[in-house]
Amino acid sequence: MTDQSIAQGQDPAQPSEPEDIDPLGRPQVVPEDRPEDWKDPASGDGVPDDEDMPLPND
Repeated sequence: MTDQSIAQGQDPAQPSEPEDIDPLGRPQVVPEDRPEDWKDPASGDGVPDDEDMPLPND
């Protein structure tokens, strides 16, 4: 990033030019938000319920 892009009010974390984008970068595959019925594993006995476990081929 250049000082001009920061001075113009652009977010330095956001790519503004095509050369700033990593051509080999992978897209986000894990959703950041969790479903409403998601239980925090740290609050329980440490053993996830069957419905919380992924299937082997997922």
